[in-house]
Amino acid sequence: MTQLLRELHNMRGNNLSTLLMKKNNDISPLEDASFIEKMALKCDASLYMIGSNQKKRPDNLVLGRMFNGHVLDMFELGITEYKGCNSFKSPEYISKDLKPILMFQGDVFENSDKHKRLKNLLIDMFKMQDVAKVEIEALQRVLVFTCSDIDSPIDMRHLECVTVTEHLAKRNAVPFNEVGPSCKMHLRRDKMAGVDLYKDACRKPKVQNVEKKKERKNKFNTDLGVTMGKVFVQN
Repeated sequence: MTQLLRELHNMRGNNLSTLLMKKNNDISPLEDASFIEKMALKCDASLYMIGSNQKKRPDNLVLGRMFNGHVLDMFELGITEYKGCNSFKSPEYISKDLKPILMFQGDVFENSDKHKRLKNLLIDMFKMQDVAKVEIEALQRVLVFTCSDIDSPIDMRHLECVTVTEHLAKRNAVPFNEVGPSCKMHLRRDKMAGVDLYKDACRKPKVQNVEKKKERKNKFNTDLGVTMGKVFVQN
């Protein structure tokens, strides 16, 4: 679990992941979230990953996010069939700061409320920035999550390609290679916020655009910078 957390931390890039705690803390996140809320406030963190290994729940990974100082969503995943990056041949010159393509395969990500919320959380975890458009040559990393039904584990795969061209993309012949980490994630327990609280967390504040602000009618500036106005008087 320590190796998996380190690799997931590196996959987020240098600009997103700034904190990796290596201390052992005896906590149960789904039973008591006070420690998480305290550390999130101290470190100014809105997302977190916690790895643990217990006899009752071996190889346990907890993913969650915060809102307004409290836990919003939390998912407990059991990790099986884990393969680290050392098990694959990885092209070292592809930067980990390169934005990955996120793919979710399976109707369960659209039909199950639990999987839709987990999908949204995974997007928050690995989305580096919002972009309007991107060159096809820069699409060298793909992070794939596959799930066949609600009771099946989620299969995670990390792929990379040294060269991506428009010609290869049209032929569906892009030579992607698996570079790790890869694993199967079994959804064990969850703690999701209510619909109203989730909508509040997704609400974006209005940003005033000064350039598009309407100017007052009958008001103008002269060449010398003097503000003048017109007044119409009815006879």
